[in-house]
Amino acid sequence: MDLSWLRLDSDLRDELLRRRPEATRRLLDLNLEGRASVESSALAGEEAIVLTQGRPVLFVQDDTFQLPEDSTDTWRMRLEKARTSLQSAIPSVGRVNVRNHPSLDWLGTAWVVADGVVATNRHVAREFATKRDGQYVFLSPMPGKTIGARIDFRQEYERPDGDEVKIAQVLYIADDDGPDVGLLALETSVGKPIALANAVNVSDDVAAIGYPARDSRNPSGDMERIFGDIYDVKRLAPGKITFSQGATVQHDCTTLGGNSGSAVVSLATGTVVGLHFGGKPLMANYAVPAPVLADLVEKNRR
Repeated sequence: MDLSWLRLDSDLRDELLRRRPEATRRLLDLNLEGRASVESSALAGEEAIVLTQGRPVLFVQDDTFQLPEDSTDTWRMRLEKARTSLQSAIPSVGRVNVRNHPSLDWLGTAWVVADGVVATNRHVAREFATKRDGQYVFLSPMPGKTIGARIDFRQEYERPDGDEVKIAQVLYIADDDGPDVGLLALETSVGKPIALANAVNVSDDVAAIGYPARDSRNPSGDMERIFGDIYDVKRLAPGKITFSQGATVQHDCTTLGGNSGSAVVSLATGTVVGLHFGGKPLMANYAVPAPVLADLVEKNRR
């Protein structure tokens, strides 16, 4: 499978060759070697830095994104052109916080997919809920302690925390052989649903919006450089769709653990093209295609 960004992004390639020739040529050599296909069903919970150059990660503050001074002209132009549509989506993406979990304070990302409903990953939802006797119930890891889950639609860098919205009900958690999807009902309808794309096209510019956490599975030097050693807050990471066929979508936006459940948003339309769920470092990231997610939302909404 050809995932080479030589083919997908020649404008950015040429700019990086001018600005960062040595690092960019090393990356091009890696891409020219080709990359093997990865079985996506085995990637739940893994997140990945796919490209170490040309795939920045931006802070989200006050419901918009901040372009650093060293941004490439190519991404600056693309992102400024898409700012209005991205700003429409950003407030509807939140962090999944938990209480009474035995080891974690938060689990991943979720976003408003329908009125009063958020989408996340199966492997995120299973941290606090399960199906028992045909009903979804919240887990109780200790006697008298039930895990509670809430969505915080802020959690921005150097900004006050937002109000948390309680998850009132689990609507759907996919089986092991299904797509990595969980659907959760909010206690109160908050946020504007982000529209789902009807199709996913290879080479489209996209951005993953979510909450990357420090992740030892990625190269530490690249991770600290790209993220500035700041984690757990809302970020926007641009990239491209690199493969799309049937129930499989791949992208190369930069992600880490915590990005599970991120919205992969089209820069051209502001619609979600995929629900991010995992990846392999320096290889590919994976998302549930929007049409697949749309079918599940239609079948399982309240």
